[in-house]
Amino acid sequence: MHDRGLIKWAPFASVINGHQLLKEIHEEKSRITKPTLSEDQINYLEEIILEIYTSKIPATIYFYEYGHIYKIEGIITKINTVTKEITINNQKNIFFMNIIRIIKKMLDF
Repeated sequence: MHDRGLIKWAPFASVINGHQLLKEIHEEKSRITKPTLSEDQINYLEEIILEIYTSKIPATIYFYEYGHIYKIEGIITKINTVTKEITINNQKNIFFMNIIRIIKKMLDF
């Protein structure tokens, strides 16, 4: 007896946008609501941001974007007070209101 393996599942993949539809469903189910921070937590984040920016200390920053929490590691290279966003590693811009948590990296001497 010959096993057809993945061949028998091929018709499901041929459904118009079948893979895309499954991906969108999975994406929608995995979304979360943005965590709410207290005033003290927000003040603490502001202090940490200024400290790691002025000292050029690497940090891990957790931020909320499009229903998910992401993390990025690096150095804050720019703070834009007009748009209220920070730039990490001269690449990624993050709005301050989306930052959830910051962990300073310990420097090895």
